Amino acid sequence: MGNGFLGFPPSTLMLDVVVSALVLVVPILLFSLFLVKVKKNFTAHRNVQLLLAVVLLIAVVLFEIDMRLHGGWEQIVNRPAGRLSPERIATIRQALYVHLVFAVSTPILWGVTIAGALR
Repeated sequence: MGNGFLGFPPSTLMLDVVVSALVLVVPILLFSLFLVKVKKNFTAHRNVQLLLAVVLLIAVVLFEIDMRLHGGWEQIVNRPAGRLSPERIATIRQALYVHLVFAVSTPILWGVTIAGALR
């Protein structure tokens, strides 16, 4: 597994890209709110939101491809230097099921919101 640019050895490049993108989301969202609430610039707000949606969608798709290329999450967390117990893997798997509920519903809700806003 390759190293990412944030300096964590078990990380991949795309994991670091996604983490960086998620850190940048909050300031960009705040800027978008500033555009619409203070400046009353609805067009710029729309454009920032659409750009954010496209960038995050691309980042997530590339991240999923990267995860598959590296053998999935179990292969990444179960490195020889720190093998996890079956109980720990089961706990992680349960947490990932909860994560999947939100990971699947969020783009669907975002898509519906975007489609409604563009009408």
